Amino acid sequence: MGAVGLIARSAANVGDALRGVSRNMRYHTPGARLTMIDDERPGYVQMRYDMLLGPGIPRRQAVELSYAVALGFLRLVTGADTSDWVVGFRHAAGLSPARYRKALGCRVLLGQDVDKLVFPTGLLASQIDSGSVELQRRLEEQGLYFEDMIDRLRRERAAELPPHAAIPLSQVGELLGYSEQSSFNRACRRWFGRTPMSVRRQMQRSGRQAMLPGPAGWRSAAAR
Repeated sequence: MGAVGLIARSAANVGDALRGVSRNMRYHTPGARLTMIDDERPGYVQMRYDMLLGPGIPRRQAVELSYAVALGFLRLVTGADTSDWVVGFRHAAGLSPARYRKALGCRVLLGQDVDKLVFPTGLLASQIDSGSVELQRRLEEQGLYFEDMIDRLRRERAAELPPHAAIPLSQVGELLGYSEQSSFNRACRRWFGRTPMSVRRQMQRSGRQAMLPGPAGWRSAAAR
């Protein structure tokens, strides 16, 4: 999952990891959405992954692969026993329940109202495996900083946004993962030397994307 996977892998716990993926999923797969809601069973939560699929893409295979990846990630970072988890698929066709259980390691229900992964709510508080510390160490050995990677991802995305005013600037900040508009404003000044509104006006006048500063404009997370 690229940088989105790094966000999840470096989170303090599973809940933070899933929230981070949810906020930044659009950078990995435009049109995809990850949501978390309480399950009807007390003590359980549903993770729902929805995506827009283009023509010719087999929906069943794409959905099943996505949930298999989610299961694999949660096993990787928690080491949890998934035998009491449940995966629900909207489609009715596919493999037999026994083959699904063997492949995914949990019960699978077909013909459901929504696609979902159901697991104990307590898992959200589980700490991410300490391997994330090793990941950060390897990045630093290469002169890379996780915060810089996220900052670069946001900066590149901001430069790709369309110059028309159909998307409110407040929503642009939200799309980039900022909970407060003031944080987005500060970031925009650091990236482009001007406010978000000024950047948009320049793009509208020129009909081009805003120019990005070169590598000399980069600063480490510690320097910021």
